[in-house]
Amino acid sequence: MPLFARRGIVAAAAAAVPVVFLGAFFAWPLFATVRRAFFAPSLAGQDATVSVRAVLQAAGTTLGLAGAGTALTLAIGLPAAWALYRRRWRGSRLLAAALTAPFVLPTMVVALAFLTLQRDLAPALGARHGLPAIIAALAFFNVAVVLRTVGPALEGMDERLVAAARTLGASRAAAARRVVWPAVRRSVAGAAAITFLFCSTSFAIVLVLGGTRIRTLETAAYLELTSFLDLRGAAIIAIVQACLIASVAAGVGWLSRPGRYAVTQAAPLRPSAGRSDAAAIALALAPALVLTLVPLGTLVARSLRGQHGPTLDAYRTLFGLSEAAGSIAGSVAASLWIAVAAASLALLVGVLAVAAAAVHPGARWVRALTVGPLAVSSVVVGVGLLVALAVPLRSWGAPGTYVLLIAAQALVATPLVVRVLSPVLEGIDPRQAAAAATLGASPTRTVVRVVLPRMRAALASAAGLAFAVAVGEFGASVFLARPGTPTLPTAIMRLLSRPGAENVATASAGAVVLAVIAGGAMMLAEGSRRQRR
Repeated sequence: MPLFARRGIVAAAAAAVPVVFLGAFFAWPLFATVRRAFFAPSLAGQDATVSVRAVLQAAGTTLGLAGAGTALTLAIGLPAAWALYRRRWRGSRLLAAALTAPFVLPTMVVALAFLTLQRDLAPALGARHGLPAIIAALAFFNVAVVLRTVGPALEGMDERLVAAARTLGASRAAAARRVVWPAVRRSVAGAAAITFLFCSTSFAIVLVLGGTRIRTLETAAYLELTSFLDLRGAAIIAIVQACLIASVAAGVGWLSRPGRYAVTQAAPLRPSAGRSDAAAIALALAPALVLTLVPLGTLVARSLRGQHGPTLDAYRTLFGLSEAAGSIAGSVAASLWIAVAAASLALLVGVLAVAAAAVHPGARWVRALTVGPLAVSSVVVGVGLLVALAVPLRSWGAPGTYVLLIAAQALVATPLVVRVLSPVLEGIDPRQAAAAATLGASPTRTVVRVVLPRMRAALASAAGLAFAVAVGEFGASVFLARPGTPTLPTAIMRLLSRPGAENVATASAGAVVLAVIAGGAMMLAEGSRRQRR
């Protein structure tokens, strides 16, 4: 028995908010960007200053950095995945959680951590151009992707297959090549594709660590807009970036099709680690631990270091407790309430989109539409909003800018909310709702008493994830935030552009606070989810 008698009307009503929101703040800005890029003159009435050669060079740099970041990520992540998921030993679960935690950190935090490390170790690394630090930062982020994707495949593989191969005379290398690799190669391909996608859209990392010397498509669009005031040139580069990301995303989808790399068996056996495995496990985990702990430790140490030794001056400045505080303290408060508003909006849009798809199969296209912002770079989102809506909304003053920032952050967070909620809602047995309706419960009462209790854990997880993503969002916010209304990530970027060691220390303190806020939100959401299981 269907939960709602008029499912088409209910689905249409639920889909109205997501359709209006995505149409106004995503589809229309994207259309305006294409129009600006190909059919409209620039603001100055001149042709775009960007050349085809510059766009091709930026595209080549984007692909090259993404390829190098993917290679380093796999080189570090695959041995770590083997040590954590292929062998069973005390503490492996806790260490796996610690190594996947950096994935929820804002990109500005990671960028500043490696900038601090680069400045301290640049003479030893010869890294004045920033490339080693950028590639290492990309790997820092995406080792978690490899662990989460390849780890379950390794964990689920039956060790008896390897033992049978060894019994039949295969060497350890031959067993790995003939038995283990065929079982995990598709998960490795999927992890590589997702990592390549994320590396192609690491705007903050390249901008902070590479400055104006290294130009990917995203940083080139940013520089066209901020240095040359060439809105049309930025729009052209944004369109090229969107096409590139869409191509990579299509490849990721193809590699991630259900059943392409799943490894299943009735009784997976994960052998315990013996003494002979200790050295190999330590050697496999060492690069991942160094890559994770050293930059974050350097960032915290830099935030506590003054000219005359350890000090909390940077934190006093950050929270408005010193004379040099300026507007930094205000940006912390602004980031928090903007992120709360954006997460609430993303949750509302995501819930209604998922509900519409669940009520009526014909409304599934609404849920698919919410994933659109994930298929383009956040830089494209920021440029699109700037092209289409900045002029009318900014005529409202500061409230108009806040509307743009909330919409941009909600657009980035909505696809993640939908991905968290969809499988949970689809997993609810419809017979439970039908039984409640048969017993006389109204549709509203059935939703409140049957559906919501099963959705609470997923809603808490989605809310925490949306807030963590919104509070650290930088790629779109940097185009939309004004000097009087900066978010914390954009305030950190502005501090880095100023000379003086005290500004770097305050930026480091801001990054530490940002990491604590984002990580704390995820921990609270995760704790709530586990309590409600």
